[in-house]
Amino acid sequence: MTVSSLNNQVSYTGDGLNTTFAFTFKFFEATDLYVYVSGVLKILNIDYTIPGTPPMTGGSVVFTLPPANLTTILIVRILPLTQLTDYVEGDPFTAETHENALDRLTMIAQQLNAAIGAGSESGVVAHGALTGLAADDHLQYALLTGRTGGQTIYGGTVASNDLILSSTSFATKGKIYFGGNSVYDEVNYLLGIGTTTPMATLDLGSGGGFKQYVYNGGVGNRSGFGVDSMGNIYEFAINFAYGTTDQGRLTINSYDGTTFRNKITVLGNGNVGIATGTLAPGELLSLGKDGTTKGVLSLAGNTSGKIIIQPANIAGLWTFTLPITGGTNGYFLQTDGTGITTWAAVAAGVTDHGALTGLADDDHAAYLLASDATSRASFASNWTDLTDAGATTLHSHAAGNLSGVITSVGLATSIASQTGTGTKFVVDTSPTLVTPILGVAAMTSINKMAVTAPTTAATLAFGTDNATITFQGTDTYVGRATTDTLTNKRITARITTITSHATPTINTDNCDAVTITALAEAITSMTTNLSGTPTNFQKLIVRIKDDGTARAISWGASFIARGVALPTTTVISKLLTVGFIYNTVTSVWGCVASAQEA
Repeated sequence: MTVSSLNNQVSYTGDGLNTTFAFTFKFFEATDLYVYVSGVLKILNIDYTIPGTPPMTGGSVVFTLPPANLTTILIVRILPLTQLTDYVEGDPFTAETHENALDRLTMIAQQLNAAIGAGSESGVVAHGALTGLAADDHLQYALLTGRTGGQTIYGGTVASNDLILSSTSFATKGKIYFGGNSVYDEVNYLLGIGTTTPMATLDLGSGGGFKQYVYNGGVGNRSGFGVDSMGNIYEFAINFAYGTTDQGRLTINSYDGTTFRNKITVLGNGNVGIATGTLAPGELLSLGKDGTTKGVLSLAGNTSGKIIIQPANIAGLWTFTLPITGGTNGYFLQTDGTGITTWAAVAAGVTDHGALTGLADDDHAAYLLASDATSRASFASNWTDLTDAGATTLHSHAAGNLSGVITSVGLATSIASQTGTGTKFVVDTSPTLVTPILGVAAMTSINKMAVTAPTTAATLAFGTDNATITFQGTDTYVGRATTDTLTNKRITARITTITSHATPTINTDNCDAVTITALAEAITSMTTNLSGTPTNFQKLIVRIKDDGTARAISWGASFIARGVALPTTTVISKLLTVGFIYNTVTSVWGCVASAQEA
């Protein structure tokens, strides 16, 4: 046959399903065909097969597994540059043998034509066709030689074919250089323009000392871009986070080569944080970080000046809530003590200290006193003694009692002691007294005093003298540190209940007996989870019952025999009771009794 086609290759795009790909050019042996998937050479009879018996004018490549979706499949014919036809004198001169030899030479000529750039084929030739190169274990090379005026590289021979650039046909990739200062790193998938050492998905290199980056992925599932002027990648960066927990978060960060510092965070829910030190601001606008950066808000006037709003250094934790209206002229803003504010009118008859005449100046900033004449006259006539700020005594009202809540806040001096009979000082009902002194130094009594037990533990102390305290009733009360004889009293044992455990947890400070109710595994150590600070001769009783299967018991170093051997197993569904006494000298529990239910 003739070689009428210039094609020696065909390419396809995988769909993840198809395994068979046809070609229409002649080949002599299955080894004349080279099959690539996305630039990676595949192995005959392992990755693919070629049905039929060569020589053939076409055929199919059948993959063992379908190439992945969108991968490029290239089938190319590459003949070794050899001549294997031998004409023996006197033998028949067959047309098919001679024609195959001519076809082979024509195909080799097509390869060489493509290799030197004169044709439009793949430019892939056998290594043996290249002169001046030492033999090695590569199968082939792609050779592109320079041409006057430049040249164009085509990826395919039909519409929609692709051009694939790869650093090597082997699985371990390298870099593809574009001129002397740009590169694509196939290993890390980084593209550098203006640099041959890209540090991000897109590295725009250095211009005037600045570098720009576009990156995707990395720590925290972030994509974004950064600017570097100091040689530290991402000196300034804007990140767009993605993922199930960070979806929609935008952050602006700085980087000094050691530490990332979050400057501004905008969450998907609209919350904005500035210098908060966190990627999750909890408010719509959050300023600063407690203990590190004070949150300061500056409001500038449109012509001049500015107002700065900031918290105290020790800011506390509270919410300031404004009223729902703008208030009324002359009203002031007051709080309910929790940060919720309302507008309130100034009380009638109250003036500033500066508006009162006849008062000497002192170190108090202001007083609020009755301002109308009637109130002042009543005030003066009804109080027996009210001196100025230097007074040390506040006496009672002439017509009654001094009543109300009196605290130490704002009082420069104390209230003088009162003697005699009658009502001297009245306070709120059921006041709270902090460390009060009841009575006088001499012996006295308080009648009908009731003591109510608090909700938490407390100590009630009665004097420091050696005295007898008599309570209502006829019973005797026992002190914590006294020596007493108890009669007709029952002590309820403190019990720790355990269903089953290989190393039971026992604290002898809060239990006197241990019951294991349904032991379902061997006890490997009674010592491992034993705790507490037992006293000398303290008693401990352990009662064990298995779950219907006899279980082994290992006591460990904290338990020893002291007259009675330590039992080593249970009896099926029977109670085993073991008694111990603690010895502080040897720090062990001694077994003094063991009883097995019959």
